[in-house]
Amino acid sequence: VLSETEIVSGTAPFSFRASNGSYNPRCHPDKGQQHYWGLHPHDDITIGKGGRVHFRTAVGFHDIATVSSKEELDACNVSNPTIWVDTSGDLQVPGAGDITKEGPFYEFTYSADTPGVYYIVCTVSDGSHCKTGQKITLTVTDDMAEDDTPVKVMGSAVPFWTVGVGYSPMTIDLGDSLRFVSDDQGYHDVALLDASKCGAFDGYSCCNPPNISHAMGEVLYNESDFIAKQEYIWTPDATGSYEVVCSVWGGVHCQFGQRFNLTVKEAMVKETNGGGETMSGAVALQGSPFLAFAA
Repeated sequence: VLSETEIVSGTAPFSFRASNGSYNPRCHPDKGQQHYWGLHPHDDITIGKGGRVHFRTAVGFHDIATVSSKEELDACNVSNPTIWVDTSGDLQVPGAGDITKEGPFYEFTYSADTPGVYYIVCTVSDGSHCKTGQKITLTVTDDMAEDDTPVKVMGSAVPFWTVGVGYSPMTIDLGDSLRFVSDDQGYHDVALLDASKCGAFDGYSCCNPPNISHAMGEVLYNESDFIAKQEYIWTPDATGSYEVVCSVWGGVHCQFGQRFNLTVKEAMVKETNGGGETMSGAVALQGSPFLAFAA
């Protein structure tokens, strides 16, 4: 029984792991959703000389840059960076790699030709993107890379509610809780939409401005709430279907994947009847909690 569910991003958003380490297969996402350079912690990368590193992100929102030291990386000091790719998705360092653009996204494949340690950040908003975890240490060794298959820049194995990674629908029992974990930079909220107010909820059309303002229901936690505290636990008080989104920027975060459908159903408990066991709807069973991890 789900007794606590974490909303996560990174390498496996929405994969729920029980205390014994097993997965709930209904909630395991397409791994293509986890490859995104965005507002969440990322895994460091070590690669051989001649290898390639692949970034994927949204045009207009993020850049890719280096700072000169680990101290600057740790402090997110972006006062004197070297911009590899700007927020428009345009290459600023000739020969650094290849750029492709498709729809609202750009992809950058860095050519790791020179051994060394590179401290890579997003410099947007004077380093506040970096402070959400949008930074990595890239180590290029003297050994030649085994092949030229690009290594993808992925999110870290931590729970996180963020934009750009994609979330799958989930089902929990009445009485179970969701734990939302975000950053302290004020980029996200948690809101409920009423799909009936903007027509059929097909492809999350409610995310599109101005629909989201017409469909807005309750805001569970706003941006200021997450600045004050980075974790909140929400327990739905009724069964039914909920459209859970981030409504920031007039629905832009919702459009970029920060949304999911939640179904809350009656819990089932075992009742003893003349030596036999039957199932009936009741409060949520107590048991080992399911925790969400990125993996």
